[in-house]
Amino acid sequence: PDIRFEDGYEKAKSIIETSSSEININFDVFPFSEIAVSIEKAFPSWVGALKEGMLAGLVSLSSNRKRLLKDMASFDGEKIIVGQLPTPLRFFEGQSLRKLSEYYGFRRDSETLLKLCELTAGRAILFMRTVSKSLLRTFMFSPLAIISSNGFSSVAGGFKHERNTKTFIEFLKIAQEGDGITFEKAIAKITGMPAKKYAIAGRGSIREGYFADIVIWKDNIPHYVLVNGEVALGGGGVKKRAGVPLYSSR
Repeated sequence: PDIRFEDGYEKAKSIIETSSSEININFDVFPFSEIAVSIEKAFPSWVGALKEGMLAGLVSLSSNRKRLLKDMASFDGEKIIVGQLPTPLRFFEGQSLRKLSEYYGFRRDSETLLKLCELTAGRAILFMRTVSKSLLRTFMFSPLAIISSNGFSSVAGGFKHERNTKTFIEFLKIAQEGDGITFEKAIAKITGMPAKKYAIAGRGSIREGYFADIVIWKDNIPHYVLVNGEVALGGGGVKKRAGVPLYSSR
């Protein structure tokens, strides 16, 4: 649920939930308030009209630069994380724009954003907080919601946002913090519900005749993972890559 369109998202959620008795419908949600965006999304809306391949050049023009710095006078880079950069700049990945401002000696984070755009030819990927946390919770706890990972593709050895590795851990942590959902229902949203929705036979529940896909949790951390009855994770490390692609039985 984007912060700018909360009313629209709430109305859409209400319509979906009201219609669920007539239509077989669900929606997926991931439990993080940051999304991955191209660097142009951090600029004022009028920049979005510029062609992507020309972004860096147009941003560097003196007239555009002055307008941008004026329009972005209150721009805050503290909560914007650098996600993916070309190889020579990869050591910046995972840092906030505020940290880059300190590195370059800029007083304003908007100057850092312009610098990053120029250095990467407009090809940087950023993580920006654009999702309302309070509304996100109501969506996650909806009986129609399925929790998805929405991992961010990255190069080997590059920065990985926690949604690549901690999606379900974060969701279960949120579920236990409030009274919006029982732990059993939270588990179902990442196991039985998606298996049933996508008709993945023999998965999603612990029962006789099903594949033994089991995760043993302690303090919101998976200590053992069994895939098809074989220990894939345990004792602090990966034991075996036992998984296979899953397909709908329909």
